[in-house]
Amino acid sequence: MSTRNLRQDADAVEQLQHANEWHSDLCLPRKWSFGNLQRCVARAAIDFEVAAGILTQEKVDDWFGGVGSYNRGQWPKYGPTHVIPYNLQNNPPHFGANKEEEFRLTTETFLRMAGWLRQAAEFPALVEFIKATQVGMFHSPYTTVNLWDFVKHYKSPGLADFALRRIAYQANRFLRGYGISFRGSWWAVPYKTKNPRKAGKQTAANVLRAAVGRMSWRELEFARGNNMLLKCRGLQVARRYEQHRLQWAVERINEGEFSSLAEAMNGSSRLVHDATDGVELLLDPTQSYERLGISVVRGYGTFMDRGRKAVKSMYLVRAEARSFHANVGGAYVGSRWCDGPRGAIAQAIEAWGKQKKYERQNAQFLSLLKPANVCWLVTREDSYRAGNCQAGTESWLQSVGLQNRRYVPVDTLLKYVDRPRVLGVLNVVVERARRDLAA
Repeated sequence: MSTRNLRQDADAVEQLQHANEWHSDLCLPRKWSFGNLQRCVARAAIDFEVAAGILTQEKVDDWFGGVGSYNRGQWPKYGPTHVIPYNLQNNPPHFGANKEEEFRLTTETFLRMAGWLRQAAEFPALVEFIKATQVGMFHSPYTTVNLWDFVKHYKSPGLADFALRRIAYQANRFLRGYGISFRGSWWAVPYKTKNPRKAGKQTAANVLRAAVGRMSWRELEFARGNNMLLKCRGLQVARRYEQHRLQWAVERINEGEFSSLAEAMNGSSRLVHDATDGVELLLDPTQSYERLGISVVRGYGTFMDRGRKAVKSMYLVRAEARSFHANVGGAYVGSRWCDGPRGAIAQAIEAWGKQKKYERQNAQFLSLLKPANVCWLVTREDSYRAGNCQAGTESWLQSVGLQNRRYVPVDTLLKYVDRPRVLGVLNVVVERARRDLAA
């Protein structure tokens, strides 16, 4: 299969060298158009996937309507989207006065890519790199590396394989002191850097940044080489702590208060535990704000968000006997954006107004929720409309074993009608029931 395809490519080059007839609109030879060049690379991409064990030859034969038809150069009129790689040079080039020379160079580029792909399957490290960076393989729009640009830097697949293995070796040398390894993180390789040591150091920095982001749900600000390695110093110790404590450490490093994870974790002793409204938080007293008798403190916690574990930073707002948790960067039921302590206070004041409104309503109206033929369902949005915060809602649902429920029957909540926050939610449902029955 490989020999036949290479012979077809050689014949195509010979045809191009002797072609004298050009299309008036595309400036391309009639026997070998730009579309045929694309198909040549697409065939080579499929050859690579078959040789690398990603595709089976039976699947390819089924696509192209019979055994051997693909190898004879026949192309189906209606084929799968898989056969055209996404990162091809999709737009035909516009040739100038010296159009024959420009077209010859473009053709050589496409045919070089086809031959490069067919040879790439013989090199294991290069195959792993292509698998990792071409998500969904060549037909996906989510590729992390453009192979056309990669081939410009490494004209030989063997040279590319050797360079990738050297970069991975250097990256592992830097990562060994942090307790993690490269483990095929080819997406992190800066392949344009020619010095393998520099490329290995930046690869290690990229891998460390991603590891910290997975652990803390926050990413360190991008830094090159030594700066990122310094910021991640103490990663082995930091992995023993809770995710929300790590999140606090990452945010403090990004703010410039600490220079490394080791220094930040030593400074985390100032955090204070708090469990207001059943929401477990670590409060940072140095990030506090007070205005008109309302106090705001920045906190970090882990709780279940619609059945999934979530690590979030939020503001705890207190005033007399009321409290509210405002998610940092999250809107509250269409209200203003929480962009800081003042935004958190605005959200809390709005929520407390709703709580007072629905808590004043009499519980006797709850009889509307019990018609014989209707089962009213309560959602999280009803709790938000009653003035309850997201963190408090999720914490209460988890305490009663309802955290995985999208809807809760109203009969279940009637058991907790003696609690003011639950009564407010039921009154919201009563208000909705009245509108529905009136309609």
